Amino acid sequence: VCVWGSTGVEMAAEIKTEYPDKKVVLIHSRIGLADPELLPSVRQQAKEVLLEKGVELRLGQKVVSLSELQLNVTQRNMEVATERGETLTTDLIVCCTGLKVNSAAYASSFSDSLTDSGALKVNQHLQIQGFSNIFAVGDCADVKEPKMAYHAGLHAAVAVSNITNGLRGKELTSYHTGNITMLLAMGRNDGVGQFNGLKLPRSVVALGKSRDLLLWKSWREMKQTQP
Repeated sequence: VCVWGSTGVEMAAEIKTEYPDKKVVLIHSRIGLADPELLPSVRQQAKEVLLEKGVELRLGQKVVSLSELQLNVTQRNMEVATERGETLTTDLIVCCTGLKVNSAAYASSFSDSLTDSGALKVNQHLQIQGFSNIFAVGDCADVKEPKMAYHAGLHAAVAVSNITNGLRGKELTSYHTGNITMLLAMGRNDGVGQFNGLKLPRSVVALGKSRDLLLWKSWREMKQTQP
């Protein structure tokens, strides 16, 4: 697993949990795991969970010629070389790096408002740069915070409020990032995270998210009964 941010950390833990006999090696270009916005103690705890599960870590190094490797497809005896000269033999490379927004739906219409990653430049009201009547929410909004569904929901609430306020001639609401809330499901039986900047016990994260990945919350928000 080649990793950037929290996705690869969760992926490695998930694989090792469900397939404990599989050898899982996580390669990361930095020493600290998961998103840098997380508390250092939470990031350290994520590392401890991986090691407890038996995941091997190669930190502070990159994969050589990653773009030339067969990614996300099983193939026997592929060789992965790191910049430190180590060669690993694997049957599957799961690449969790290189977050880039899929801007195909709007790139031609908002070319002057795009960042290099494909996100849309927005102001504090989540209005797209150069437009007063078009808002961007979720991953496509260039807001300096981790890309998560939780944040997309917060964006949506602000955008809806501002559309209504704009039509009524009222003052617009500003979006503020605040303290980071993030839960990492590290297999169905463990997890780490923080709420409003406060570190949570692993058991709380496992109970709250890892068991069902918050599916109960989605069913409730859709006002549906989970089968």
